[in-house]
Amino acid sequence: MLAVSIYLIISSKNTEPDSNDHKQTVLKHIDTNKSRQKPDKIYGIDPSSYEIKKGKVEPNEFLAEILRDYGVPYPTIHELVQKSENVFDMSNIKKGNFYCAFNEQDTLNRCSYFVYEIDPVNYVIFEFMDTVRVYKGQKEVKTKEKTASGVIDNSLYMKLDELDLSPLLANKMAEIFAWTVDFYRIRENDRFKVIYNEKFVDGESIGIGKVQAAYFNHYNESYYAFPFEQDGDREFYNKQGENVRKQFLKAPLDFKKISSRYTRKRYHPVLNQYREHLGTDYAASPGTPIKATANGTIIAARYGKYNGNFVKIRHNSVYSTQYLHMSSIKNGIAPGASVSQGDVIGYVGSTGLATGPHLCYRFWKNGEQVDPYQQDFPSAEPVKEQNMEAFKASFQSITTQLEALDYASEQTALLDK
Repeated sequence: MLAVSIYLIISSKNTEPDSNDHKQTVLKHIDTNKSRQKPDKIYGIDPSSYEIKKGKVEPNEFLAEILRDYGVPYPTIHELVQKSENVFDMSNIKKGNFYCAFNEQDTLNRCSYFVYEIDPVNYVIFEFMDTVRVYKGQKEVKTKEKTASGVIDNSLYMKLDELDLSPLLANKMAEIFAWTVDFYRIRENDRFKVIYNEKFVDGESIGIGKVQAAYFNHYNESYYAFPFEQDGDREFYNKQGENVRKQFLKAPLDFKKISSRYTRKRYHPVLNQYREHLGTDYAASPGTPIKATANGTIIAARYGKYNGNFVKIRHNSVYSTQYLHMSSIKNGIAPGASVSQGDVIGYVGSTGLATGPHLCYRFWKNGEQVDPYQQDFPSAEPVKEQNMEAFKASFQSITTQLEALDYASEQTALLDK
């Protein structure tokens, strides 16, 4: 049993790698620090009594190999496997992730703690003291409020890259204004302003936090978005308290292009004839997640000769939607199941009558198939009347800050607070 457990963790090879070669590989990325000055705790551990060795998982390395290199015996690794079962999958370490070993400063140089970083925030500690313990921890995440603004001359992504800002900020803004701004048709001189939080760990940026306010001018139309929480949900609203989110998503997936729009006459590449195409085809990579465009109830989820794997959702007494040619339907998506806007219901494929991977999205209004891009969808629930006073008070001060941002000089402003 011991041999089987260790074998599974190390590899599927028939022989172990040469131990000296392995140590030479590890030593290349070990940074030893024996500072006499009492340092701050690392991962919640006082490092003053230990030799600290930091490393990075190399290609084809396994956790058992790394632990052996730091002097952890096989019986202890076996015990670790058992105690890690409900905490962390020891076979799930990733190339490029960092780790840190705490070795005793004596002749035995025994490893007392080994820490593996799951991601920039989360880590798992393997403790080898009187008893073997496995537990998780989190680094402190600090946030900074930042502001950015700019005049676009090509695309939002390129403008942010020009400003040396994270493309994740573009994703955040695209999510907020998805119903009002067509980010596939951004034009020159569109402009934006945004106040947001950026997250930092150990002084390094790890991503974009919450957006506090946003403004976008698109085709000379101005759009504002301010966050406000009611009934436990944080949504974005314009100055009038109207929800910037519509009842339906503008598109049910992240797509490369619209390969075919709703039309009464289209040449069908498989049937070699002209016929109605009462859906919108989105070209996308196989396996791309497909999302429900609005809250609703699943009324069909099965395979059809022409539709392939498909899902149909009834949203209310007026609207229904259908999603065709999926490679697979997500587990749990079945007639009677409830879904919320944005829930994944399946994945892009080319099943049924299809020439390649895409999603055919069909939209019904009062039982008739219509073009979703020609519909004027109502907004989601606005700020409730009883919350309006609190909402207005919440965005008044930040509106002043937003309006004060100036993109006249170098077409951008970037402030740290």
